Amino acid sequence: MNNHEEKHITKKKILYNKGDYEKLNDYFEDINWCYEFLNSNANDSYNKWLKILNNGCELFIPTLNTSNSKKIEDPLWMNKEIKQMCRRKRKLWIQCRNSKYEDTLMVSEYRKINKTIQKIIKKSVREFERNLARNSKVNPKSVYSYINSKTATKESIKALYLYDETSDDTQSVRKSTTDGAVIAGELNKYFVSVFSKENISNLPKVDEKFSIECPNPSFTETVVRLYIHKLNTHKTVGVDDVHPKVLKMCSQSLCKPLSLIFNKSYETGVVPELWRKANIVPLFKKGNKLEASNYRPISLTSIVCKLMERIIRDEIMNHLLINKLIIKQQHGFVNRKNCTTNLLETMDLITKALADGYNIDEILLDFAKAFDSVLLMRLLLKLDCLGIRNKLLTWCKSFLSDRWQRVLVGEFMSDWEKIDSGVPQGSVLGPLFFVVFINDLLVRIKNVGKLFADDTKLLAIIKSVLDQISLQDDLIILKEWTNDWQIKFNSLKCKVMHFGKTNSMYKYKIDDVILEEVKVEKDLGVFISNSVD
Repeated sequence: MNNHEEKHITKKKILYNKGDYEKLNDYFEDINWCYEFLNSNANDSYNKWLKILNNGCELFIPTLNTSNSKKIEDPLWMNKEIKQMCRRKRKLWIQCRNSKYEDTLMVSEYRKINKTIQKIIKKSVREFERNLARNSKVNPKSVYSYINSKTATKESIKALYLYDETSDDTQSVRKSTTDGAVIAGELNKYFVSVFSKENISNLPKVDEKFSIECPNPSFTETVVRLYIHKLNTHKTVGVDDVHPKVLKMCSQSLCKPLSLIFNKSYETGVVPELWRKANIVPLFKKGNKLEASNYRPISLTSIVCKLMERIIRDEIMNHLLINKLIIKQQHGFVNRKNCTTNLLETMDLITKALADGYNIDEILLDFAKAFDSVLLMRLLLKLDCLGIRNKLLTWCKSFLSDRWQRVLVGEFMSDWEKIDSGVPQGSVLGPLFFVVFINDLLVRIKNVGKLFADDTKLLAIIKSVLDQISLQDDLIILKEWTNDWQIKFNSLKCKVMHFGKTNSMYKYKIDDVILEEVKVEKDLGVFISNSVD
């Protein structure tokens, strides 16, 4: 079925920077929110709040009618003076051309204004980039956007392979499509295909449960307002189209209804439907642009949901850190740890071993679709084991269940597809949930392990062949862990680095697949070489 009319996205541009937020605040202050939410569950209350919010925005925030025709946008450094001079330059060029360049005064004036424009453009670009660098900490997204505008094309996906199974041939025949709606659907079909259904008949046993329970988070008006003030107004909106600028500018009047909705959601364990939906923007990685597998899904979720997630995330993280429940080998999404601490500890170990005259082997492991492979009941088991229980666990289960996504490609979007597994990428709680899920990965190994979320490394100082066998045994232990928790290593992408001039280059295996040996490998964005010269 080809229903382009239904799939075509048309939106008016809302000028959030020109809104009358003083009047909008007064408008929200006059609403009796307790009455509006009376006898409504969290989902209905949120939908009522959205309706009132949209009505207020329509009254006090201007809009601009935009056409669907493609328009070449001005460079970010462009100003009125340069535009006027460019128009003058073009008029002169037309006059010079019509006179066949016989009017020497006119030609001279054209050349003069051309040189002037070049100087002004250079000055404008320098000033723009200087301001961009100056504000990089406040708005880092603008820096990356500017860099991407210089290094990448902005074209939408023009074509994509799909598989036609109606062919007489026994195998699927590869065809391509240029239909935007079909491309969006094919990408969503691929992204959903990586999810897996959970087998709950063989749930593994967890370690002894931690006795202290995580405290319930607070959703008072004061707390909600504090978190609203921390919002980044440059973040992209989710399915509900709630803009962070409106939330931040109207925090005084909106903290009360949001506090009521958050409390109602938490107490009843009902997460609004729109919070469990995500718009997916495909981002090209590398390889053939016609292959759906060469695109990474970027999730855009509700800003309001992220607000509640941050409050819950901070409470859970505080509980885990105070009680020292996160293993010390984990450097991802943990306070006071990051890529740098991970790399420094790794390099310290390698350089010390080499300085002491020993060889060292490092195995860099790659999980296949790690975040998408986390299974719900297994994750809930681990959360419960660490003290996340009762209402908090119920809310987390609701947040992770019955999730849906659709893909946006230019002006087209796919149908909604249900998500069967994984922690929500693009969410605030997703990374924390993954850290919890993988928290016991290295518990049973004998050698050194390092983690940054799903980036996993094993290192062993090689004094004899027994040390190499010990490292191979650790790989077997990790493989058993992946079998229990139904998450897989991509053995073809796992790499081995041998350090030391007398290293015997032991052949390490996962599932009888000999791991590739490399001399240079990218680790957390940094290229590491095994050269000791």
